[in-house]
This record gives sequence, C-alpha cells and structure tokens, in this order.
Amino acid sequence: MHRPRLHFTPQSGYLNDPNGLVYDARAGIYHVCFQYQRDVRCDLNVCWRHAQGTDLCALREGEIVIFPDERGVAFSGCSVLDEENVSGLFAQDSAKILSFYTAHDLCTKHESVAAAYSDDGKCWKTLARPIVENRGDEYGVNGFRDPKVFRYPGTDTWLMIIGGGKARLFASRNLLDWEFQSEVQNVCARDPAIVRQLLVLQRYLPDNDPFAPSLYTECPDLFPLSAENGEQKWVLSGGGLFYIVGDLRLEDGKYTFVPQGPRQTFVRCSDFFVHRGEPYAMQTFAGELNGRRVALFWLMDDSAREIAGKPYNGALSLPHELRLTRENGAYFVSAYPVKELEALRIPVACRENLRGSDTLAPQMGALWDLSLQFDCDKTDAFTLMLYNEKNRLRFLFRPEERALHIDLTHADETLRHTVKTLRLERCNEVRIVKDVSVLDVYVNEGRQWYSVFTFHEKDEFAVSLVADGPNTMIRKVEVYALRPVYGEA
Repeated sequence: MHRPRLHFTPQSGYLNDPNGLVYDARAGIYHVCFQYQRDVRCDLNVCWRHAQGTDLCALREGEIVIFPDERGVAFSGCSVLDEENVSGLFAQDSAKILSFYTAHDLCTKHESVAAAYSDDGKCWKTLARPIVENRGDEYGVNGFRDPKVFRYPGTDTWLMIIGGGKARLFASRNLLDWEFQSEVQNVCARDPAIVRQLLVLQRYLPDNDPFAPSLYTECPDLFPLSAENGEQKWVLSGGGLFYIVGDLRLEDGKYTFVPQGPRQTFVRCSDFFVHRGEPYAMQTFAGELNGRRVALFWLMDDSAREIAGKPYNGALSLPHELRLTRENGAYFVSAYPVKELEALRIPVACRENLRGSDTLAPQMGALWDLSLQFDCDKTDAFTLMLYNEKNRLRFLFRPEERALHIDLTHADETLRHTVKTLRLERCNEVRIVKDVSVLDVYVNEGRQWYSVFTFHEKDEFAVSLVADGPNTMIRKVEVYALRPVYGEA
C-alpha cells in the first residue's frame, strides 16, 4: 500500500542520500548506493546499501556494502571508475569502482574521508587509512563530509569537492593522497526561497551561515554542462537546493571554482525539511552516459511514523537529466525525467486545440503521465482536476497571473498540504507524473520541479479539464498510463 512503482524504495528500513552513483559501461550496469539504516525510525547506525541494474529506471536492491567501523558510521560520498588504476588497488579485468565516504564519529562528531573499493560491483573492501584525515578537526567539527570526486577534463588530476561546512576543493593524481586547493566563495541568492530553506538547515547545522563569505553546503556536486551553443560551464550544486554556474580553473597553481552568477534553484517544495517528499542531496552519475548528466535525489520521508505497517521511509527520485540553457546572458539549469521513462507509457488520451471542458479519462490507475501545452496570452484560466470519492487534486492554471496553483488540501487522508504556486512563462509545457504516492510536476522541461507525497486509500482517479472562461484554448493535452517497474510488496 502506497509504495511507488517507478521511484526506487528499499524493501524495509530508512533510505536517504543517494551515494556512489556510477555507470560501468564495460558491463552496462548502473550502480547506485544510498544511505541506509535498518531501523525505519532512523537510529543513525548509517551504512551504504547497494542497488544495480542494466536499466536506469529499474534497479535491483542488493546488500549492505559499507558498514560502520571504529572510525564511525558511513555518511555520504561518491564513487568513481579508476579505469587506469592510478590507485593501484585493482586487477586488470575488474569493475574498478573506488568509493569515497564520510566516516562520522557519533560521539565526537569528528569527520574524515574514508574509502572502499570493489572489484566486482557486488562487494566492497574498506581501506584502513583515511583518505583525508581532518587531523585535529582542522576543517571543522561535524562540518567535513559528503565528498564528490571527479576527473578534471584533459588532465590526470582528480578533484574532490567536500562540504558539510565550508565547500572546499582538494586535488590528487592517485586518488589516495589529496592536497587542499581552495574554498568556494559565497554568492547571493536570486530566489528568497533558497535562503529560507538554508535557514531551516541552519537550525540543525548552526555553523552553516548562508550569508558567510565562504559557501556552506551539504552534499556538494561539481560538474561541467554545455549549453545549446556548445559553450561549457561548471555547475556547483548545493545538495540540489541551489546551483551556481561558473568556471573551474587553475589560479596561482590551485584549482578554484569561480562563480559567474547567483545561487538559483529549479526545486520547489511546499515546506522544506518536513519530510513530505522534498528533493534533497542531489548527486550525479560518474561514467559516460552518452553525453548526458544524470542525477538522483533523495525524496525526504518519515511517513512510516504515521502510516501503520509502512515498512520503509525514503525514496529516490526518478532519474533526471540536467541541462544548461542561456537566456539574455544568464545561465539556467533544469532537471527533467530521462527519456527512458517514456518507454513505459501507454497512450490513453490526446487532444489538440482543446477549447472547453473535457473529461480526459473517466478512470486512471495509480501511475500516469500527463502533459499540457498552452500560451498564457491565448487562453483563459482553466483547472485540471483529478478526483475520486475521497480525494481531489486541483491544478489551477491562471494565465493572467502567470501562475499554476497546486491545491492538494483535499488530496490526502494522512498528510496536511498547503497550496503551492509555480511560475508560468508566456509559452508553457507542464508535465505531471503520478506514481502511487509520489507527485512530480515539471514546468517547461524542468526549469521548475515540484515533488511531494500524497497518500490515498484509493488510487484510481478521474481526470477532467474544466474551462474557467469562454476563451480557453490548450494547444495539446496528452495522457498516458505508465507500466510499473517495481513491485508492491
């Protein structure tokens, strides 16, 4: 009951940050690890659990691969493919997966970077020595974690960005010995919602000041993206809460990230850190994915406290492709479901140049994918309704306000929701994906993405479009059912 069929969830226990995302092209396998606790109530006995698959949208849950040890529990980190075996850890014909994670002492809050490696993509061996020791807490107490490692293009240099406190860069030639490079400077936020969410985090991480000269963030990621014109920029992600577009360069012999714009976001949520499906802890895949930059997020969740018999907390987002666009001299990043998801579609309804109310589907199941295309200057207001005997989800399109209001106040027997508003442009494509208890809404191919949980006793809905004026005109509406990839158990 309530378990998503397209978003990955553990059979039982507590899932949070995606870790160690890597694609092994040699074997054609996606490897996904995640923060895991056996106790669904979150007992902080944190380890890494592994999942894998040949299909990006269909992973098989595996075993725990990195366990707590005398240095602490296994907090977040990443994996890379050491294809040239610069670490000297691997045999010639092996998977060559090298993982970096945070060893966190629950008593002292000391954090250091540890490593483990896998020859076969199934079992990991932990290195005895730390990779970055953080001796004497020189980089902070409870503020030195979540390493993300990548190779600087065209060189034999590997870089690590690490957060938890200040965002810092380190460099290495052999993946085992690391030298500090620089701290990342802070920039202002374009959207006040970013600061509000960071201030929420500051309640739990008091040193993480969103107005400090240095950038503070959890779960940092740093990667190149190319715009449509071929121009390449580097994007720094702060756990998916925000991103900064800039350049990564050598200055005075040290690698430095140089911001070229403010903090921005594509993620929208009603309330941050209430664990109702907010996307967080974004991480991108290492390995070649046909030129794509693909990311997963943790969808925050503690609803097992409220839903009797629910054996798990936490879900991974759908896989998202990140794209960079340039408009009027400014750069924007979007996040949109990967094309592989479209292979699961089953056509239900299609309307073109719709001018009035219409019942698009008298009964839809628990999994569906709906998109609308319209111009705000050419249509009156309209409302998309999804309803059954107990639940009602309303999407109020108000072109005169350039706004989409998502009203879930009568959607759920378990959670309380407010009305969330997304910004519309002149021309719009809005896509809504419903996966049992997960609702994802995308505006203009992921320039904005809203994710939330809604729990229903009955998962079948009627889908209707209601014209709220005489001049409603929607260029195209498409409705699809979706085939499940995960079981209900």
